[in-house]
Amino acid sequence: ACPWTVKITPAGMSEPIGGLEAEWTRTDAFDRPAERPDAIADEGLKPMERLIGTWTIDAEWSDGSTLEATNEYRVGVGGMFIEVDTFASDGGGEQYHRYHSVYDYDAETDGVVAYGFDFMGERATVAIELTDNGLITRSERGPMEIYQTIEFTDEDTMHWIVKARPAGSDGDWMPMMDGEWKRQS
Repeated sequence: ACPWTVKITPAGMSEPIGGLEAEWTRTDAFDRPAERPDAIADEGLKPMERLIGTWTIDAEWSDGSTLEATNEYRVGVGGMFIEVDTFASDGGGEQYHRYHSVYDYDAETDGVVAYGFDFMGERATVAIELTDNGLITRSERGPMEIYQTIEFTDEDTMHWIVKARPAGSDGDWMPMMDGEWKRQS
């Protein structure tokens, strides 16, 4: 058990006026709703609803190394977010949990933002530009600027292009990936 105390002290007062004392207890039994929301409630995310499901890719990077990956897109808390988990295998090894992302509609910018976390503990915030038939992202990863496009070729196929160039450069984009994600569910 772990004690937990919350005290409420309004601004300008030095003493708490109320609070809560409770105790956290570890348990293996947790009775919660088993179902997640199945529809996006946030209108700003509705154009991305077609991503919901499981997608796989089996492709080669421009250097010839292989990529086998699975993206699981789920409706998040209250239908207000999209959660994405990416499991990948480079070079034919075991798939591992490479990325976790949360997509959110930002009313201030009238755009979608991805908050991403990777298996190395790195985090990134990336703006997602929605197009008529997909999306575009631009981000910096170390010394490189990464440009990605996803375009739906049909309801069960997404064409994915990744290009890179040195960050801060106006040079040509170097191709990294030209592959297809296929819907599994």
